[in-house]
Amino acid sequence: MPSPSSPAALVKWLSAAAALLAAQPAQGAPSPPSFSWDTVGHMVFYHSCNYTGPYTDEALQTVVKFPMVTIEKGQQVFDDAGYAEDTIVETLRRVKKLNPNISTIFYYNSVLDWPFYRLHEEFIQHPEWALPSGKGDGKPCLMTGDRTFPNHTNMLGFDFSQSVVRDFWASECINMTKTGFVDGCFSDRAVSEPACPFATKEAQAAYDAGHLKVHQELQEQLGNGVLIANHAYTMPGVSATQIESFAADEDSIILLNQSAALGKLVQAHAGYSEDSSDNHCSNNVEQALAAFLIGARENSFFGCSRSWNVDTDPVADVWHEEYDRPLGAPTGFAVKNGDVWTRTFSSGTVVTFNAANSTGHIAWSTSGNAS
Repeated sequence: MPSPSSPAALVKWLSAAAALLAAQPAQGAPSPPSFSWDTVGHMVFYHSCNYTGPYTDEALQTVVKFPMVTIEKGQQVFDDAGYAEDTIVETLRRVKKLNPNISTIFYYNSVLDWPFYRLHEEFIQHPEWALPSGKGDGKPCLMTGDRTFPNHTNMLGFDFSQSVVRDFWASECINMTKTGFVDGCFSDRAVSEPACPFATKEAQAAYDAGHLKVHQELQEQLGNGVLIANHAYTMPGVSATQIESFAADEDSIILLNQSAALGKLVQAHAGYSEDSSDNHCSNNVEQALAAFLIGARENSFFGCSRSWNVDTDPVADVWHEEYDRPLGAPTGFAVKNGDVWTRTFSSGTVVTFNAANSTGHIAWSTSGNAS
């Protein structure tokens, strides 16, 4: 923008400059979500998308109650709105506008090259970057993903044994954070193997080492930003993970506690595997929530959904009244007596969980004091 040459031009120039600055995203290093024991609502996360269009303003008013929000790959995937990067970031921009303190997370996959990403268009310009079939036929590995999304077959994989591919994949997340509307990324299948066999044990070892290294390198670039490596409960050098099939059972409690003890931010996602039978994410989250509260540590977050889209889990149903109840910091770790785990919180809330029959109970404080 040229410098003004008169007072009138100066006023016009300042107005244009102010408008330009207002249109720019807030800059700054990506940061982790805020965490508090005050209420469960300070330690929950939202992870979903709207297949058929933008979120309504009313829906976003509910979404922004969550301190951490991830928008899935299927955002507007069926309304031909453009690349996933654009629809995800636009949704997170709207989230940030309503509450700039929310930690916003961009979703992508570390094994499958989903074709509705701009990343795919760039990737296919370099066929030598694709993971080989392992059959020695010179063809790439082709894989199948979640069938609820379009074009879920014949997908390429990233050959992480190559440093150039690691740099390319990691740059996707970094570029999203540079928009100013993204604080971190969710890496799906972070410890999964590709569907194709490897030609040699050496080739598999090189891929596995590269798959780990690409996450560690990306975390270094993100600094304090969140990298949620799905299922990577003990992955060194990565700040966060998700237990995708957290359930109301003792195994999930132990897994949550052990992963959180490593200093990781842990998302405990309930409802994915068992919810088809009792629909507890809509009707009653007490069992899974009790298990979560028994095992939770600092920076543990709870979520409950049957799937990853608003058709399956309407936004109107995702905030539970339990999230507004007083909790307070735990008075200590859970104690097990026989089959029953017990944990008390400073508000007076008491949580019990019977490991023998996988049932939990939360006796909420009526004092309202969560300090």
